[in-house]
Amino acid sequence: MWFIILCCIQIYLDDSIIQCNNNYAKLLIIIHHVFNIYLVFGSILFKHYWLHLVVVILSLAVHVFYGKCPITEYSNYLSNQDKNVPMVTFLNHLLQIYNSKSIKKYYYTLIFLIILYDLYFIIKLKSLNE
Repeated sequence: MWFIILCCIQIYLDDSIIQCNNNYAKLLIIIHHVFNIYLVFGSILFKHYWLHLVVVILSLAVHVFYGKCPITEYSNYLSNQDKNVPMVTFLNHLLQIYNSKSIKKYYYTLIFLIILYDLYFIIKLKSLNE
């Protein structure tokens, strides 16, 4: 239930969906928001720490390899927006930063903290099972 609520709030806060005239791009933006909510809140809400850790690390690797999120770049292209406009998330609103380069260090810090969170619970659960 919380997952759906968080997804709806984040999608509501992103006005790029309203500005976009391409239905495929709108769907891609919505799916991207759902994925982003899973990245940030997935281990808290669903507790599958190993799976979540793998998804987060793969997502981080894609970001580092491409220098930005390719899904955001593609949805911006389909929506005829500047390719450097970041996806608007809770993090953007919390920090009031809507520039790709400026938000990146905060995003990477958040991902690092999420990885530590997952690792903590993986180790904790492993020690409880021994």
